[in-house]
Amino acid sequence: MLIDLILVLLVIAGLVFVKKLIQLKNDRKKASDEIARTKLTRLSPIGSVRQLSILPLIDFYANPRS
Repeated sequence: MLIDLILVLLVIAGLVFVKKLIQLKNDRKKASDEIARTKLTRLSPIGSVRQLSILPLIDFYANPRS
């Protein structure tokens, strides 16, 4: 009786696992198709910097002025 219940639960868990794997495969295919259809435009480097130093910011906030 107990073994039958355990086997039934294992079978149900296996079926749920397989269903989720199939859903994952389908969703990944949908995402890949959507990415392939989408034309991405690159943004120009607005406000970009060649070299960024955060040390002045650290010094400013580490030494609060009273």
